[in-house]
Amino acid sequence: MNRFQRLVDLRQIKEEVAAAGLSKAIGLMDQIQKTIRELDQETESARQTAQNNFGPQEDRLPPEMVENFIKGQKWRREKLLAALEQAKKERAVAQEQWKAARVALKQSEKLAEIDDKRRLLAERKQEALEMDMAGILRHQRNA
Repeated sequence: MNRFQRLVDLRQIKEEVAAAGLSKAIGLMDQIQKTIRELDQETESARQTAQNNFGPQEDRLPPEMVENFIKGQKWRREKLLAALEQAKKERAVAQEQWKAARVALKQSEKLAEIDDKRRLLAERKQEALEMDMAGILRHQRNA
């Protein structure tokens, strides 16, 4: 086993953890964006309903009720936009952590590969030396 293999394994785990964190941050952003779209659709639907509110006076929604609903939706949207900005910041941090972990993993993989090549070359040299020594000894016995 390569002496760098444990390092590669550790960095692989760190990279996977960072990738999971990035995935979670992206999922949170997507969820918030979906909620904002649904909120906008709900608000627009309520506006259309309020504008098309015909009929007997007792069936109509009071204007202040519609206005309060729209204000509430506006407040919710602002809160969601603030949460989206925070999620974007968290995503950026998670992405930087993932990139750093990925670079570290690639570096350790390269070190492990270089070490494997060196070890293989040393083994071949040792084997060639042993074969040469055996050949020399055989040659001396026959002479």
